[in-house]
Amino acid sequence: MNYKKKILSSFNNGAEKYDCFADIQILAGQLLMRNVLKKIGKKSIPNIVELGSGTGIYTKMLLENLDFKSLLSYDISPKMVNKARQKFNSLNINGLKNDSKVNFVEKDFDKIDSFERCNFITSNMSLHWSSNIFKVLDKIFNTAKSGTIFGFTFPNNKSFKQLEEIQNKDLEKINLNQLPSHEILFKYIKKTQKTIFSEEMEYFVKFSNVFEFLNKLKIIGVGAKLNNSKNNFFFLRNLKKTFSVSYFISCFIVLINERK
Repeated sequence: MNYKKKILSSFNNGAEKYDCFADIQILAGQLLMRNVLKKIGKKSIPNIVELGSGTGIYTKMLLENLDFKSLLSYDISPKMVNKARQKFNSLNINGLKNDSKVNFVEKDFDKIDSFERCNFITSNMSLHWSSNIFKVLDKIFNTAKSGTIFGFTFPNNKSFKQLEEIQNKDLEKINLNQLPSHEILFKYIKKTQKTIFSEEMEYFVKFSNVFEFLNKLKIIGVGAKLNNSKNNFFFLRNLKKTFSVSYFISCFIVLINERK
């Protein structure tokens, strides 16, 4: 099974319970929205594209805080898209019929060819699932109009360092997806874009044990891996010590330059 098929399967399996375990996704979305409002305010934004809707947690924040005409929200998982559609069909924010301006599309955002028709591109805790995050960035910077805002968050590679402290000869290495580096992405974007805001926040979450943490990741669909290694969950289940893990969340706001 290739990487994207694993991602699709994982998020389809996690869609039903996703909202019950999405505390970090909510915090990251609030961080992103706070910085978006700080940098661009509530000015009218005709067209928004969201990469990775999930169940619509951050999409709802966009609807509540920004003035826009249309929002296209993409996700690879049909079950995530269905959950988001169900949620938005029942919403009534400020008297708006929300399904008339928000559309959820079942599509892998890696396969979007152009971003020229939108004014604001945004993604909350999703870009790290790309097969190649640098190709996504290049496509956005090469096809979006000058003046387009690009705001996104992702968990960076400083996250989950506490897992490295777990050492046992009977325990195979715990393999989670490799996460992007805040510093490397900043330098990469800086090569072509002049106006960049970035922030990094650390959030701590406490679990009764390591297995509970890893099981949470599995439940919400983030257990997919690029390799075929298997983790020794039998050993982990027997670790009774309380476990605190840190999530380092990177937030970027980019004003896209005129293309040369």
